[in-house]
Amino acid sequence: MDVVEVLRRRMPWLLWAIPAVGLLAALVLVLGGAYTAAGVVAAAALLMVEPLRRITVAHLPVDLDEDEIDEIREVKLRQGEVAAIHRLRELRPATGLAAAVRTVRDL
Repeated sequence: MDVVEVLRRRMPWLLWAIPAVGLLAALVLVLGGAYTAAGVVAAAALLMVEPLRRITVAHLPVDLDEDEIDEIREVKLRQGEVAAIHRLRELRPATGLAAAVRTVRDL
């Protein structure tokens, strides 16, 4: 596995350090008595959580059992890759589109 592949897989998880550091900075500001600044920093850190969640979910690996793998392969052979992606997302609604595409292409 080359460096680019490792970074592509790890980068979404490393991005979670940004709001974590922001919340730690807010804690330091609260302890220092700067309550307004702490509220602004904490709000900014918390506003990053939803976009990061969307980025991270797309990279979560899809763990399928043997029956689901067989079903997805059958749909892929019979109806094509797009139908297999739709079927995978019906079976696992929380699966991101990018993860579903990677999973179907790897089968």
